[in-house]
Amino acid sequence: MNSKTAIAILVASCALVACAPKTPMVEVSPEKETATYNDGKGNEVITKTSDDGSTEIEGTTSDGKSFSMSSKKSIDLTEFGLKEYPNIIPDEATTQNNLIEGERGKTISLLFSTKDSITQVTDFYDSQITSKNKSVTKTPDGTIIGGETAKGASMAIIISKSGADTQVSITGGTN
Repeated sequence: MNSKTAIAILVASCALVACAPKTPMVEVSPEKETATYNDGKGNEVITKTSDDGSTEIEGTTSDGKSFSMSSKKSIDLTEFGLKEYPNIIPDEATTQNNLIEGERGKTISLLFSTKDSITQVTDFYDSQITSKNKSVTKTPDGTIIGGETAKGASMAIIISKSGADTQVSITGGTN
């Protein structure tokens, strides 16, 4: 089990802390690169680390509700009404993709860098936020775009300078 799996177990366990477990149990399977947390009250979380370093977490609560989370998983942004930025710097240190799915919908959090300017990235995403309540705030250091896409996903896109690169953070989701 690597450190990402251990962290994932801790995060998932904390998600169930309100359940006040009586007999918590963690079972680790190094061959499958999985770990299972069961609190003895019907709440269970399973984490799995893939060969590519991504971590997936799936869980079920005692009342039958399920959720899943994944990190470094390729996320289909078209599902949220956005296009993937074409000039992302492929670097694990500056790129993060997180997807959380539950009964209320999906939430994404992405972070990436590009050599393109703040203006280029702003122009690319500005037209993809189409709601009447769209908000665009521009400063010399960056841009924040907020609102809904044509598919109804609520999004916040933060574009800023990071050294010689431009860093982009996209957070949002569907209900």
